[in-house]
This record gives sequence, C-alpha cells and structure tokens, in this order.
Amino acid sequence: MRKIKLILLVALLLVAVCIGAWFVQDNSSSTDVVLLGFHLGIMPVGIWMLVFFLSGAAVGIALSYPAIFGLKRQSRRSLKMLRKLENDLGKAQNNAAGE
Repeated sequence: MRKIKLILLVALLLVAVCIGAWFVQDNSSSTDVVLLGFHLGIMPVGIWMLVFFLSGAAVGIALSYPAIFGLKRQSRRSLKMLRKLENDLGKAQNNAAGE
C-alpha cells in the first residue's frame, strides 16, 4: 500500500510539473514585477503566476495549521472523555447487575 501511495504521489507531481511547464510555455511574454519599490526581475508571465499561486497556497496552508491543531486537540479530548464515560457506564452496569 505504501508503494502505491508513493507511485501515485510521484505521478501526481509529474503531472503538476508538466501542466506548469505547459502553462509557462503558453504565457511566455516577459514582464517586470515591482514589489514595494523593488524590482523582482524580468521573467515570463507564466512563471510569475506560478510563483504567486504557489506562495499563496503555502501561506494558506500555513495559516490553516493552528485551526487544524486546535481541532485535533479537541478531538483527542473528546475521545478521552468518551472512553472515561464508557468505562463509568460499564462499572455502573456491573454494579447494577451485581445487586
């Protein structure tokens, strides 16, 4: 199963690289980007679009991590409480059956 996941991940990465290369080839006109007064350089529009798309995706993923970790912590707490309540219920049922 692990090898299948690796093969699928490599295939997906290869497809993404091919689509990115195709996108850059179709948007090959050069442009100069200025960010806060600094010239970032002259590159094809396709490369700039891919750079900004990937950096935006990375920022979005990074900003979602605190929420994900909070939900995981809440889930662990809820599971712990559920196990405790199930244990208490089992003890109560055993005490009721023993009387």
